[in-house]
Amino acid sequence: MSESNHDTGGVKAETSSWSRFWSRLTAEPEPSIAHRLYDRLVRHARFPIYYGRLGVPDTPEGRFEVLALHVGLAVRKLSSQGDEGRKAGQALFDLMVADLDMNLRELGVGDLSVGKQVKRLAQQFYARLAVLSDAFDDDRHDVLSPMLQTNVVASSPSASEQAAALADIVVALSEALDRHDPVELMAGKVILPDEPALTAIVDRKRLNGAEQ
Repeated sequence: MSESNHDTGGVKAETSSWSRFWSRLTAEPEPSIAHRLYDRLVRHARFPIYYGRLGVPDTPEGRFEVLALHVGLAVRKLSSQGDEGRKAGQALFDLMVADLDMNLRELGVGDLSVGKQVKRLAQQFYARLAVLSDAFDDDRHDVLSPMLQTNVVASSPSASEQAAALADIVVALSEALDRHDPVELMAGKVILPDEPALTAIVDRKRLNGAEQ
């Protein structure tokens, strides 16, 4: 991706729409499992490290790509928990799509284009989910970095190193989800590595690369 990181008008507009979206969610007396999970995933996907050291463009498209990775990992984990888990995963996906629709409208996308844009983003999500399945179902972590370099990080001399570090973070997120007790996960509780832990992963990747 070669998008600029200076889309400040869009950033402000999307931030405002996120705030309104979450104010509506938190007004519910008992948010659903999908709402609770989505809240945590969105907050984690907005960590500055993704858009700084890891080179993801801080644009609506870039933020969607990081969120899609988070939601994709959660959907995979939920889908392994039987019918109820699959229903929760579908609800999580549906919530993301509804949120994308609302954000596109509030960013000024015309009504006639919103459906096409949401369909395109949903297709991108399923493409990323397919790669996640290859990586973790078939134990082929090597497929992550090429996909991330092509679709997620911005084109730069450091893109391959940033994609490799982001791949390590995706693996760490998947492992964190795998450690969750199914009962807690199905209650909408999820704990992912905090930003200092993500920074340590990036530093370790950089150090190992320098030693080779």
